[in-house]
Amino acid sequence: MKVLVTGAAGFIAGYLVEELLKHGHEVVGLDNLSKYGPLEKSYDRHPRYRSVTGDAKDAALNEDFNISTAESTTVLQLAEAIWKKLKPGTPFRFVSDTPFKYDVQRRVPEVSKARRVLGFECRTSLDTMLDEVIPWVKNQVELGNI
Repeated sequence: MKVLVTGAAGFIAGYLVEELLKHGHEVVGLDNLSKYGPLEKSYDRHPRYRSVTGDAKDAALNEDFNISTAESTTVLQLAEAIWKKLKPGTPFRFVSDTPFKYDVQRRVPEVSKARRVLGFECRTSLDTMLDEVIPWVKNQVELGNI
């Protein structure tokens, strides 16, 4: 999986980047170097690490980044995908109210800016992402965090 880490030159993020690389992930590290200045990190030349100098808030002023897959999905498709993970073999049924005039009908992400500015392109499928997110959400609910 390719992961974007903001504040990558910082103390805590430095440990996070090392762990992500150790577990086989590709990492794009974004930092404005305002706290420590340029530092050499042990992973700077790692083949799965790319450093980008910049400030996420400055780069995103009036220009949002879409850090997601470019795959288009409807809310109904997302709900059905989650249902199949949670209740395999149980038919998916739904009731839908008439949508409001400006309701989003389909999510169509525009990801070219993240690719151009950060060199980041999500390659994780919705199915794979749900396999990771659903257990995490269940755990957080059990812990009372959400």
